[in-house]
Amino acid sequence: MLQPVLDKFRTEHSIFETFMQNEFFHISVYLGNMGFFGLACNDHFFMIRLLKSNGDHDTRYILCNDKEVLEWGKDLFEHYLKTSIPITEL
Repeated sequence: MLQPVLDKFRTEHSIFETFMQNEFFHISVYLGNMGFFGLACNDHFFMIRLLKSNGDHDTRYILCNDKEVLEWGKDLFEHYLKTSIPITEL
């Protein structure tokens, strides 16, 4: 499953090559079932992209900046990052 995802990034999202040359950009892939498409968090915002009920990716996302949500989001992010595979090249 990982290789098709990387191939798609390589062919359809060439901007990631530029991002990956930046020391502040990191991308990792979690191979298990998360129940959502992806998430991102920093000191100011937490964003999560959910899946539709049929499992397809939804283009909508939830964005929060409440203090408690930020803490929860950081904990969730760390939980999945521990067992994710870092992608260092496409």
